[in-house]
Amino acid sequence: MQNQQDSPSNCLGSSPPVQANPDIAGIGVVLSFVVCTGLCLVVAMAIAIIDRLAGIVEFYRRCTGNSVRWFFDETAPWWRSPVFWRTVLAHTLLGILNSQLIIGVSTQITSLVKRNGTSVYHFRVLTELAYLGVIAQLATLVTLRDFFVKNARVNMFRVVVMVLNLALFGYAMWIQYAVDTLNDVDGYRVACFLSSLPLTKASIFRRVVVLGAAITAHFSVFLSMYALESQEVPHWERPRTKLALLRRHGVPLLEYILTLAYAIYGLVIGVNILKGIQAFGSPSIPVIGAENEWGFGQISPMLMLLGVGLPGFEAFRKEHHQYRKNQARRQEEAILL
Repeated sequence: MQNQQDSPSNCLGSSPPVQANPDIAGIGVVLSFVVCTGLCLVVAMAIAIIDRLAGIVEFYRRCTGNSVRWFFDETAPWWRSPVFWRTVLAHTLLGILNSQLIIGVSTQITSLVKRNGTSVYHFRVLTELAYLGVIAQLATLVTLRDFFVKNARVNMFRVVVMVLNLALFGYAMWIQYAVDTLNDVDGYRVACFLSSLPLTKASIFRRVVVLGAAITAHFSVFLSMYALESQEVPHWERPRTKLALLRRHGVPLLEYILTLAYAIYGLVIGVNILKGIQAFGSPSIPVIGAENEWGFGQISPMLMLLGVGLPGFEAFRKEHHQYRKNQARRQEEAILL
């Protein structure tokens, strides 16, 4: 039986109230996405700083008049080792990516399958959660670019899921941005508008910019992984043409710029949208029921966040064990000398 709110004659007028749906807009579900994406961005920025630590120190020394080159002391304690923490953080970032890919794809597939019975209010929340997932996978892909390029076959499954996640997000965003051009429709089902999505120049431009930035940054790395020649050659054997230099230095810089702009835009829009849901503020329309109460369905997503740190913890134990072995070997060599 067709829902009364889905009938064309009832898709006009004032927006009706919506039933609470904690599985979509519950405080624990939304907060887990936000925390996971925020943690991903923090870890990605930490890795980016560690990768450029030598250059940062050299720049500081030049500014202060110190001409002595800086080298990391390999005999320093493990907690002062950039290589040690870079390895641990990289594994942590991959753990966050795996979690976001699984949850993001499953959430989007569920939302698209049930889109006819989902209100515009809740579909907007789903689209924004998907946006947060795409931000996390894009930040990971660009930050660990060398890892993905050098291990293209190992990461093939991740790449397939990333493309699927990006495609699902593009479809959901195409629907959502079209519906956003209408006023006072949050209480209606998405099915009311699927047959004739409104198209405006502003909504089309917004879709092209958002999707274009995501696709460009993703496939720039994918092309380096599977289509272009390998980078695993000595730097003195690499071609010095303008095109080769542009691909080695200009393309990664473009990826970082696109990722930064994409993340800032997504977070700003996300804050504005998530402030308008019952879980974090005043909903834009009346919501019948509670989405801001903590229950099993809201606590379990938060507890699952503990799992994203397991790869990093395992890497920490492994690297710390290797550090102690290397330290013992150096002590034995010192005694023999």
